[in-house]
Amino acid sequence: MRHSLVLPAAILASTVLIGCGNAYERLEEGQWQSHGKVVVPTGKHIEVGHTRFRSSVLNRGTGREVRAGSAVRILITSRSASLMDPHTRGTLSNTEAWVWIGTAEGTDGRRFPNLGSNVLRASIVGMREGGRLAFHADEPRLGNPILPTRGFLLPFAYKANWRQLLSSGAMQFSADWQYVQVASKGDYEIQIMRVCDGRLSRKEATLRQWGYVFNWGEANYRFARKGVLEWAALDIDCGSDQKIRFEKGPAYGVLTPGDKDNRLLGWMGSYEALAM
Repeated sequence: MRHSLVLPAAILASTVLIGCGNAYERLEEGQWQSHGKVVVPTGKHIEVGHTRFRSSVLNRGTGREVRAGSAVRILITSRSASLMDPHTRGTLSNTEAWVWIGTAEGTDGRRFPNLGSNVLRASIVGMREGGRLAFHADEPRLGNPILPTRGFLLPFAYKANWRQLLSSGAMQFSADWQYVQVASKGDYEIQIMRVCDGRLSRKEATLRQWGYVFNWGEANYRFARKGVLEWAALDIDCGSDQKIRFEKGPAYGVLTPGDKDNRLLGWMGSYEALAM
């Protein structure tokens, strides 16, 4: 049984599920809103200091300049070390990635989602299209910096084939592997391939569940449960010839306060039943 009611600021739906602990469910979905700050990111303390990270401009380039708010397509190449693809656990000699120059900090102070290494993104500010930057990473101190290949990372996000992935363990389908990792101490190079305008946005939905759940062990499911689902997106405008949107979500249990005290039961199944 399914109902739906559209309100000005939310989309409401409900369904009855038999035998899974959720007798009644409702999804209240909000609107996309601008997110983050258009500023040059600042490195954390482990990412600064000339003995830990050193960079030098090989060629500044002649095209459009990288500034705060830019979405930048880069080619990162290993020179005397290695890059790692976290999905395959294999090594790469080079790979392309999109990064956004800004921070993901919202009005509540939370940083959502993960935009990758601050020091690597900040190092290309002032470069231009066609430019090349060399850097040396002291991996044990720098902490294996990463750069997302699609603008940002969003773990614990819904995947259409989640039922098949469950047998591999929760982390297998919860992690976001769309990044490249500086895997070892050594020398690397970044080439600026394209500089465009970028805009980060996010939205939320409140998922409500009602139904008795038999609790065991440390489980403590309430009869009435509520949780926040989160989406993130990066819109890239390269002019009339190219517009790109990276969107991921919904995700649950990433940074939302109170999730542990009021946990949802099978949130992906609920979302699938209500939204698909």
